[in-house]
Amino acid sequence: MQYVIMANGKGRRWGGHDGVPKHLIEIDGESLLDRTIRLIAEIDPLGRIVISSSQVEYDKFGVDRYAPPSNAFEIERFPIALSRVPTCFLYGDVFYTHDALRCVVQASGSDFLFFGNEHSIIAVKAFNAFLFSEKLEKLTEKIRQGEESDGKGWQLYHWLLGMPMPGHAIADHFVRIEDETRDFNTPDELRSFLRCRERRKQ
Repeated sequence: MQYVIMANGKGRRWGGHDGVPKHLIEIDGESLLDRTIRLIAEIDPLGRIVISSSQVEYDKFGVDRYAPPSNAFEIERFPIALSRVPTCFLYGDVFYTHDALRCVVQASGSDFLFFGNEHSIIAVKAFNAFLFSEKLEKLTEKIRQGEESDGKGWQLYHWLLGMPMPGHAIADHFVRIEDETRDFNTPDELRSFLRCRERRKQ
């Protein structure tokens, strides 16, 4: 299985907090990217890991880096060029628990699976690479033409299932993750997460 860590977002809401991109937030002394790479390697030692980012400084993580040709739309964080083989897409700004990432890595299916809850999608796993890449390409083109609204996981999920867009409805091909796993878009979200962790440790 190929694992693509999507780390090419603009981070507008993060705003350069503490002088680091949100993918390099450190929790327990380890950046989000380092943690995700480490957990994947532990759970699936034979998996190929790719960081999808135009940031050359991300080369230091010791895995392949792919620089997307365009970053104009949110949907382009799912690189079509990397979706031609079975792929698990992970978000570079997510703190994954070991249990959550093990669930994602070990999950099986026929076409695709999305992981998360009503608040956010934290992973997308495409088993049928031909179907997934074909539908991703069509959605990307419609977004570029202004025929559909731009977005990341939710728009792709609704598009693949033929559900009304936009929206955050959950139907089939969805695995709920209800633990400490979460993404960070703003400094306040990070601070809230860290406060909760401290309370649990007390």
